[in-house]
Amino acid sequence: MRRVLAVCCDAESCQAIEDAVQPWRFETVACPSFQESINLLEREDFTLVFYEDGCSDQTYRDLQAMLRSSKAPVIVMTPLDDPKSVFREAISLGALDVLPSPCSKRDVQWMVIRATQHKPLTRSPQ
Repeated sequence: MRRVLAVCCDAESCQAIEDAVQPWRFETVACPSFQESINLLEREDFTLVFYEDGCSDQTYRDLQAMLRSSKAPVIVMTPLDDPKSVFREAISLGALDVLPSPCSKRDVQWMVIRATQHKPLTRSPQ
């Protein structure tokens, strides 16, 4: 079964993710903390990770550890005070994309489509 990890601060975001992926038969695993998500990613496989910034003392800037632990694309959800700088920084850290928080069902579904079609960029031989 395909699984989505939702690292969320509040029930609203987790519910939006679960509602969005349920018709496609994805299982949603809700996780309230950054450290718990790292532990899950080290033990289990996920198709996609949604990480809501501000869940604990960890931020999207701490994603490097999470990304090393997972082969799953990571979507950062954050209140976008400065969307361009947050987007650039999160992408440079390895996130697939950035969504506003709380997220909408439609946005989550679009991210699932992108992530399941996502192929890592590889350099062509020169």
